[in-house]
Amino acid sequence: MSEDLTSRLEMLLVLRWLDQGADAEDPVRLALDEVAAELDLGAEREVLLEVMRALGELETKKVIAVTWVAEPSAGRTAEVHLSRELRADARQLFGRD
Repeated sequence: MSEDLTSRLEMLLVLRWLDQGADAEDPVRLALDEVAAELDLGAEREVLLEVMRALGELETKKVIAVTWVAEPSAGRTAEVHLSRELRADARQLFGRD
């Protein structure tokens, strides 16, 4: 499931980034449980760990950079910055040049 999840997560991040205006400086903010639900994965602890592992794989490939912030009402939230190359590919693919 890991490689498939990593690919699906990358596409979800790109789509969210495009939906929020495709600004290079704006991170995509997400909570792990929201991502799991959006990808129809369930909400078990193991699933959330798989989502974290997929984020780590994307970060290792230098496709994204992840920082974690604590929010009083939501717990930990990931702020994901897409790489310059991924943003350029997304703009070209989805006609946002």
